[in-house]
Amino acid sequence: MKHRPVLLDETIRWLNPQPGQRFCDMTVGGGGHTRALLQAVGTAGCVFGIDRDGELLRETTQELRNEGYGEERFQAVAGNFGDIDVLLGAARLGEFDGFVADLGAASPHLDRPERGFSFREPGPLDMRFDRSGGPTLKEALQALDEASVRRAIWEYGEDRFASRIARAIVEARDAGRLTDTQALADVIRGAYPARARHASRIDPATRAFQALRIVVNAELESVERGLRAVLDGMKAGSRLVVISFHSLEDRIVKRLFRAASEGVQNLYGHRSAAPARELFRRPVTPGEMEIAGNPRARSAKLRALEKLADGKIDVSRV
Repeated sequence: MKHRPVLLDETIRWLNPQPGQRFCDMTVGGGGHTRALLQAVGTAGCVFGIDRDGELLRETTQELRNEGYGEERFQAVAGNFGDIDVLLGAARLGEFDGFVADLGAASPHLDRPERGFSFREPGPLDMRFDRSGGPTLKEALQALDEASVRRAIWEYGEDRFASRIARAIVEARDAGRLTDTQALADVIRGAYPARARHASRIDPATRAFQALRIVVNAELESVERGLRAVLDGMKAGSRLVVISFHSLEDRIVKRLFRAASEGVQNLYGHRSAAPARELFRRPVTPGEMEIAGNPRARSAKLRALEKLADGKIDVSRV
């Protein structure tokens, strides 16, 4: 499937890029949002990109170079956006007019079986965004006991059959039957009760694969750490747009945005002026037409925030 950026028009609307401005795409992926920003800021503006997947980032960067975007227009660094203050330097965050993060796996991850993200075709038990280091899914599963697998699938996949799935995965692992992603998916599907399996509107393996991917890549910790750093470092007037794809990510974004949009209450009950404002309270979601053209967009939620004053934002209370 060709890469299709989710909620692209809405992202550009709420970032409101102008000619000559500077933006940071913290999750470049296939480059959809990056391209739209580059077009909007024109030849006098630029975009800086970050992505955990160095292989995919090199591909996208080369595509952009072939399209005429030189280093003066687009620069990038491979890394975890949770470490954005280290990758860019905390002081540099104030140089940008806006930031965007499109969380989760990119289409190229799901479409390439050799990356180990897809349950539709056999691939290695990998699931790492960054294949240069860190434990693979196979190594992670070897290290986890049944209770830990169950907890991960319940908390990160919100699958009501987490206990059955965890038991089946551990039994298959111990029997040497977890040979690839297809085998893992079959084990998960087989753990579902027949009636629930046939009634499910999505593949029964979907939630468990999501949960295991989150574990392998420590995704939620990265989201929390990265957003806190950006909220602190943004300059007044700059904007932050975040697109999430499951409730756990969205809860983090919502909690931090709400905290940033409220002043700090002192001992006497008085609140200081809010250092930021949410641009809308309810998340923006894809319309029927976008979902029909790109089913992967169905669970996307977009939230946007504008910084009102320079300086750090106290979200330590949340």
